[in-house]
Amino acid sequence: MVHIQRAVTSPEPELERELFTEQVLSAHTWQEFEDRGYPPEAAFDELVRRREDVLKFFGRVGPLGENSPQVLMRAVGDNIIRLRLTGLAKEDLAWTFMDMSFEGGNWRLRWFGPS
Repeated sequence: MVHIQRAVTSPEPELERELFTEQVLSAHTWQEFEDRGYPPEAAFDELVRRREDVLKFFGRVGPLGENSPQVLMRAVGDNIIRLRLTGLAKEDLAWTFMDMSFEGGNWRLRWFGPS
């Protein structure tokens, strides 16, 4: 989450685009963008465009993350974990969950989603 937050709030996002695409974005999401005719870097551009949604989500998850009482963590596929906000924490948010994929010993961003 820290890497995503730093990337989308960078004063020079063009410098973050390649690093984000190579080191933060999951291979599955990378492939989905390519399958739809978009370069994987478009994922970064979309998160920068929706920066406020990302930051609001992270603000509600808080520093305790999965240890917060309003955050649930569960497996939703092979090596994919969903971090979901519940109760009042999810009110008025465009995105209420984030999926992460464990790849090559690291957590990578799968994507965000609504309720």
